[in-house]
Amino acid sequence: MVFSLFGLRYRLCLIASLIFGLGAVGANPTLDQDKVLAAMALRVTQFVEYPDDVGEVFAFGVFADRQLFTVLQAILAEGGQFSNYRAVYLDERSSVEQLRSLDALLFGNVDISKVSYVVSRLSTRPILLMGASGGFLESGGMVNFIKRNKRVAFEINARQAARHRIEFRAQLLRLAVRVID
Repeated sequence: MVFSLFGLRYRLCLIASLIFGLGAVGANPTLDQDKVLAAMALRVTQFVEYPDDVGEVFAFGVFADRQLFTVLQAILAEGGQFSNYRAVYLDERSSVEQLRSLDALLFGNVDISKVSYVVSRLSTRPILLMGASGGFLESGGMVNFIKRNKRVAFEINARQAARHRIEFRAQLLRLAVRVID
């Protein structure tokens, strides 16, 4: 089960924060999806090994999706286990330096061709690339969130991550519905 990654206490806190802290669930389906996507992406970052220390502040970018960026900011503003995270908004006009300053980058509702464009600009910099669209892994992404049986699941491109010197912990790999080695 996908959520076995989370302890009961964490799941309850996540659900409560999504329902009460960020607005009523059900009012806007896209907003609800963004809340789940942002929360899952944040949690995945805690099961990733980087080649170097990521520093005091973990730079978490959102690419070309303002609503998802706003949701991420709201979650990070709550502090807690993500208190050392900083949200960064990027788009196709962002410089290579801005992209390379990140530790993780989340693609929301964007054209899949933009993923390939960003990947080509990153070279082998260790930046975790996550998204939620068909063809994301094949375009250079590393973690793709999908709906499966009315739940959020994820698939992993470990081969692409290895090119960027990123490794996933075994617990995360076991929970993925698909792993590309």
